[in-house]
Amino acid sequence: MKRRQGIIGIAVLCLCMFVLAGCGKKNGAYEKGLEEYEEGQYEQAVASFQEAIAESNTEPLYYISQGMAHIELRNYEEAHKSFDYALGVDAESGLAYRGKGIAYLKAGDYTAAIEAFNSALACAGGHVSQTEFDVLKYRGEAETASGNYDAAVETYSILLDVEKKPEDNYYLRGNVYAMKGEIEKAVADFDSLIKEKPNDYAAYCCAYQSLAAAGAQEQGKAYLDAALLIKDERPVAHKYRGMVQYLLGEYNNAVAEITAITGDKDAQTLICLGMAYEKLGQQESAYNAYTQALNLENENAGVYNQVGLYKMRTGSFGEALDFFRKGLEFSDASTAARLKLNEALACEYSGDFAQALTVLQEYADTYGTDSEIDKELAFLRTR
Repeated sequence: MKRRQGIIGIAVLCLCMFVLAGCGKKNGAYEKGLEEYEEGQYEQAVASFQEAIAESNTEPLYYISQGMAHIELRNYEEAHKSFDYALGVDAESGLAYRGKGIAYLKAGDYTAAIEAFNSALACAGGHVSQTEFDVLKYRGEAETASGNYDAAVETYSILLDVEKKPEDNYYLRGNVYAMKGEIEKAVADFDSLIKEKPNDYAAYCCAYQSLAAAGAQEQGKAYLDAALLIKDERPVAHKYRGMVQYLLGEYNNAVAEITAITGDKDAQTLICLGMAYEKLGQQESAYNAYTQALNLENENAGVYNQVGLYKMRTGSFGEALDFFRKGLEFSDASTAARLKLNEALACEYSGDFAQALTVLQEYADTYGTDSEIDKELAFLRTR
């Protein structure tokens, strides 16, 4: 399955394959592996890169490319082996350290990820290219995920100072400010984002969601109201206006906008449509929308999570468990945490308290606890 970018292109850049494609010795197996990688054929790509390595085991880019394919397959230990081989050939390979950082990040080891990204930056020797911008974005993501918000703010501030197109960094820094509870600073960054992207619906939605998550829903709502003032006659505008209407709680309007889309709808749009139908009590229509989304993206952990939540809300806890567990097969650390927690809840609601305790303890061991998790663990131990 091909990789996808996030809602407004704020996701960190994945430049490695483009860099690798233009570097190194010509090798038919290596070039074949790059093509397979770009087509989402990651197992085949791993095999092709291994063939290239067999022909020449002193080319670090072959190992790095193989490592990136392993990451896409969520084979993080194998990815580290590939990157370590690359570093054995070239101890100053910033791309190898970058790859290790991504593998650690995807696996949820944020401290190790930050260390690897710092090593990648050190290899640049002060030279700043698009690859270094990319590494900084990944480092900021790891710092944010680890709760080191001050460090993340500093990283995104560096990017705002040096990157030529800084708008996404305004969102990323603003999001961290919102997490810190510094709402005025967050709003200032989101305003700068909107100034740079005045017609980008998703920019408005992301600003709203960050502020709403921080308890500043009213400030966030102003961005949604502004989004509806965008003059956009494109058919795709129905998708974005539908999402905005959903966030505003205007569920009938959300359904009307999304169903006005001509042609096929993507999975993200179908999920939004399903949620709007649920809010209107139209369960069959909701499930149809979710099923269509799952048929489109049957390796998308987020889609499995959403369908599982729907099954939970309708009392089908056994089916919900199946969806959460299937989603875990395709998840990285960020989605795995949500799926694991939902798996524990589904076990509890189905009456399997022993399994719920086991799953929730696994969650706590991997992702840590808070007062709510501790309370739930204590409750399950009494059952």
